[in-house]
Amino acid sequence: MISGKEKDYFEDCELGETLRSNGRTVAEADIHQFAGLTGDWNPLHTDAEFAKKGLFGERIAHGPLIFSLGIGLSVQIPNALPKHFIAAYGIDRVRFTAPTKIGDTIYAQLEVVKLDAKDDNLGVVTTEVKVINQRDETVCSYLAKAAVARRPKS
Repeated sequence: MISGKEKDYFEDCELGETLRSNGRTVAEADIHQFAGLTGDWNPLHTDAEFAKKGLFGERIAHGPLIFSLGIGLSVQIPNALPKHFIAAYGIDRVRFTAPTKIGDTIYAQLEVVKLDAKDDNLGVVTTEVKVINQRDETVCSYLAKAAVARRPKS
């Protein structure tokens, strides 16, 4: 895991800073738990015999599951967000670009791509997040926006 430098406020964030999480292996149980939680029992994800005949030749994880795991991996990176993080501000351009199969290990890689000072109290930090597998293939990507407090004026 690559830890970012300690940050307190929006002004401490740097364009181009890149961080990477630890890995997490996607298990069959993850897929079944996600299907149970969401009600998405598409056989591409849950029926081994059906999936064998499909494009990928085996079951794959739900795209939204991989997106959700990417969020979880991202927030575990030390100092990825400033201490004065306020709230999620939005998610844009979510893409599922390659399948994630049972047994794949995924990582979240973040790069700060935009810093937008909204007013004297609030800034928005935009990170490009790529969920990458053990073969360095991007399987999911999105822009994550975080509302962060600005440093108080003295």
